[in-house]
Amino acid sequence: MHFYNVFYVTEEGQWLTLLLFSPFLRVRDLRSQEELRNFLLIERPDLIIVESNISWGEPIEIIREFHEKLAVPIVLVCDNTRSAKDKTLIKKAYSAGVHDVLFAPLRRDEIVEAIDVLLKFRMPLSIQQ
Repeated sequence: MHFYNVFYVTEEGQWLTLLLFSPFLRVRDLRSQEELRNFLLIERPDLIIVESNISWGEPIEIIREFHEKLAVPIVLVCDNTRSAKDKTLIKKAYSAGVHDVLFAPLRRDEIVEAIDVLLKFRMPLSIQQ
C-alpha cells in the first residue's frame, strides 16, 4: 500500500482527527519549528496543511519556504472571521504559494475533497473509503 505524507503545521492539532480518515495518508502533526525542521530532514511531504493561527512561526513564511523548496500542494486553514486581516493574509498566502484555503470550522467532506483534488495527479485511487 502506498502512503502519502501529510504535514499538518498546527498550534493545537484541533483538526487532526479529521485528517485521520484514510489508510493512504500518514499525517505528521508538527507543533514547533524544531519538529518541522526535523521531519523535513527525514521525510518529504506530499501535502502540507498550515493553520493560520500558529504562534510559533509565521504562516506566510512557512508557506513561502515550502513552496520554494518543495513542489507539493499547500493548504492554509483560516479562522472563519473573514475580516480584512484574514483577506490580506489569504492574498499573501496565495502570493507565497498556497494552493487552497479552507475556513474553520472544518468538515470531513471539505478536507476529503481538498486533499483528493490536490493529490489527484499523485494518487492512483481515491483517498476515501
